[in-house]
Amino acid sequence: DVKELELQPTKNDQWRVEYDLELTPELKQEAVARDLIREIQTLRKKARLPVDQVVKVELPSWPESWQKEIEQRTNTTLTKGDKMKLMS
Repeated sequence: DVKELELQPTKNDQWRVEYDLELTPELKQEAVARDLIREIQTLRKKARLPVDQVVKVELPSWPESWQKEIEQRTNTTLTKGDKMKLMS
């Protein structure tokens, strides 16, 4: 995802775009969180859980700063465990 876009005109009225491709720790955490959200949603779908049903999900780890976002988007409560699994 593009987080910031800065356009600057050049001397001959053309536009120049520069990309900052640095993967900061924050961007890496966001990527992990998005992958987890996708995986949890897939588990929920396979288990045929109702959208409004709150369930616990065991995970070995997750980006702590993203916990609230992950829980809200997946309607879950995260707990530590050996591997990813849904708990009812």
